[in-house]
Amino acid sequence: MSRKRPIDIKEELGVERVCRSCKKNIVEIDDDDDDFLTIKAEHDIHDIAKFQIRPSAGIDKLVEEVAKRLNFRIGSFKLKYEDQDCDEVLLACDDDLHLCAKTFANMGKSFLRVFVDRK
Repeated sequence: MSRKRPIDIKEELGVERVCRSCKKNIVEIDDDDDDFLTIKAEHDIHDIAKFQIRPSAGIDKLVEEVAKRLNFRIGSFKLKYEDQDCDEVLLACDDDLHLCAKTFANMGKSFLRVFVDRK
């Protein structure tokens, strides 16, 4: 279930409603998949890329960003993350990415470390 929170709205976003108590323009922002997920993609000790994506962008976007930043060909690597049980879990589809994002949010982590394994 998504929670919505009111925020001050900037002029370029338009107005959905006005707060009765403070008279400011506000809009509802969905907290589920609209938040950015900070990724640290690590290949070696010395090869680490840091960037943000929205989990709703999907696994293809994650793979594309990792490939671009680490100069790898798409399809030449696998992505894994360490879960709350210290197991390395494969990120292979959108469902894996969504589960991973929720797990890390529940753990209170500020970023997701993704391990890049060359095939």
